[in-house]
Amino acid sequence: SYNLFTWLYAAILIPSALWLPLVYISVEQSSQAWLWVVRLALVVVGAASLGLLIALLKVRPQKAGLVYWLAVAKKYGTKLAVDDVNFNVNGGEIFGFLGPNGAGKTTTLKVAVGLLQPTLGTVRVCGSDIQKQQLEAKAASGFVPDEPNLFAKLTGRELLRFVGDLYGLDPAQAARRSEELLRLFGLSEAADDTTDSYSHGMQQKTSLAAALVHDPKVLI
Repeated sequence: SYNLFTWLYAAILIPSALWLPLVYISVEQSSQAWLWVVRLALVVVGAASLGLLIALLKVRPQKAGLVYWLAVAKKYGTKLAVDDVNFNVNGGEIFGFLGPNGAGKTTTLKVAVGLLQPTLGTVRVCGSDIQKQQLEAKAASGFVPDEPNLFAKLTGRELLRFVGDLYGLDPAQAARRSEELLRLFGLSEAADDTTDSYSHGMQQKTSLAAALVHDPKVLI
């Protein structure tokens, strides 16, 4: 609709604005009555042009960022958990949700990573629609849940390599990236222990490392 209005503005109002001054000049040499008619027409067309231009600037589509939500809603049966959510997050930004329990924060995050499907609206991650291009959207993001929920009988090293394999990294790349993250989070000494022996803090670190294995553009 924005492009349609733009073309209408260009095809009708701009030529009119160019043509009417010529009429103004020619009529100025004739009767005073017609002169005032033309002056009034110029004012009307000018005001209409300015008003439409301002309206077009206001509705100009915003360039979609790495995470883009448009009029998103989520229902559980008849209960509306998320209603008309709109936001746009660009690269390099940190974006957070604040709200009381039951406000829909967790639901919103689960929709953002594809764990839930929106009832209405559009969700894009790095340009990929979360409903139509699920694999591409999920591959572009990393998700750290509230609770780690790790595979208890895998070691930290095995877990990170396993997650790397899920994201399509070749074994050498997954191994290299795993070692980098184990060092970064201070988990190298416990890398060969099963994750069920980790403290809660260590499990949280491992969960964050797993979300970063494939070097995502978006971390949720």
